[in-house]
Amino acid sequence: MSKLEKAIKIAHSAYFTGLARLIMLVRLGMDRKKKLTMAGLGASTVYSNLFKAARLGLVVVKEDETIVLTSKGQKIADILIEAHDKIENVS
Repeated sequence: MSKLEKAIKIAHSAYFTGLARLIMLVRLGMDRKKKLTMAGLGASTVYSNLFKAARLGLVVVKEDETIVLTSKGQKIADILIEAHDKIENVS
């Protein structure tokens, strides 16, 4: 599965909150608001959860509007992606 296909599955997952989906997608390289919405997150989901992620110390938004995960954000995103993969394999 390509990163884009995985990102789209995560964006549409009913198992995770908007915040969890946002940081997983950023970890997969969706580092701009436009990329996140193109993957399937709603604009309001991106907007509200980006502020929440920044407050929690999970992301930093650079001057050029690139979204970067902090070390803490990367660790949490990795855990969530692993959980997503396990959920996808449950039959």
